[in-house]
Amino acid sequence: MISHHVIMLVGLLGIALLGVSLAQVVSAGPYEDTINAERRENLKTCLSGKYPSLCRHNLLSSQEAQQVSAAEREENLTTCLSGKYPSLCKHNLLSSQEAQQVSAAERRENLTTCLSGKYPSLCSHNLLSPQEAQQVDAAERRENLTTCLSGKYPSLCRQDLLEPKGKPLAVTEPTANRPSSNQSAPTITPKPTPSSPPKIASVGQSASTGSTKIAVPMVKEGRTFSVPVLINNTITLKFLVDSGASDVSVPADVVSTLLRTGTLTDSDFLGLQTYTLADGSKVPSQTFRIRSLKVGDRVMENVTGSVAGVNGSLLLGQSFLGRFKSWSINNADHTLVLE
Repeated sequence: MISHHVIMLVGLLGIALLGVSLAQVVSAGPYEDTINAERRENLKTCLSGKYPSLCRHNLLSSQEAQQVSAAEREENLTTCLSGKYPSLCKHNLLSSQEAQQVSAAERRENLTTCLSGKYPSLCSHNLLSPQEAQQVDAAERRENLTTCLSGKYPSLCRQDLLEPKGKPLAVTEPTANRPSSNQSAPTITPKPTPSSPPKIASVGQSASTGSTKIAVPMVKEGRTFSVPVLINNTITLKFLVDSGASDVSVPADVVSTLLRTGTLTDSDFLGLQTYTLADGSKVPSQTFRIRSLKVGDRVMENVTGSVAGVNGSLLLGQSFLGRFKSWSINNADHTLVLE
């Protein structure tokens, strides 16, 4: 009799435990579905190999982690072999043979940039051979002379490149544009052009549509971060994110390039403005209208820019950042968050 009761109790206990387990499975169903969906979406992002900082590697299985590692190496190699973005290339992921190929690609791409003579600040002169350096110097002098002889942009003319063996040639502004001694520098009034003017986006409004918040991958360079920016839908350059800069700052040689491509005209120059530097000193700088700046999928139009020296930095300042509802830098995944 005792053993019969024991059997019955054990049976009832087993049924009760089974019921609890089933209840837990049923109640955990939606939660498990959410987790699985997150893992699938994360795996999709990771396997593209394009966004390592957005990949949550802790959600991957061992086999998935191996596949993702291979994808990231393959995508990185593609970026590196283009030779165009050395700072975006993760050289530590390259084999010895790949590193040699990438080094050759970077030198080749750098030489192409340097020989154009249009981007002295983007040319890595330390990668040039003595013969290449001579050719680049001649190209830079030729491009500079073209800018200087136009007489339109004295602030973009490098006097030190005009006459290497003697007294520098003084290139001045045309008399009609030169202020008198008792007159301040003129403000250039925009003139109508045959082409349709760019669409004006209101302050704080992006010209693009889409989600209200985006995260743009950045590259850490020392203590600062840089982000790729498309200027006037013409050239993509890496800008340092600088909340302390009043305006977007663009080196003179880049401005010259925009002028030559026709995406920047006389009517875009707004006149001189005085800026206060970090050490308290004040310097005048020519300002101009940047027709469009694109970061990620966000486009801001009619952004105020200032012309920096040829050796100046590309700075993404408040004239761009301040037009968003909010912006921040996510140090965890190295992204610029714009809203």
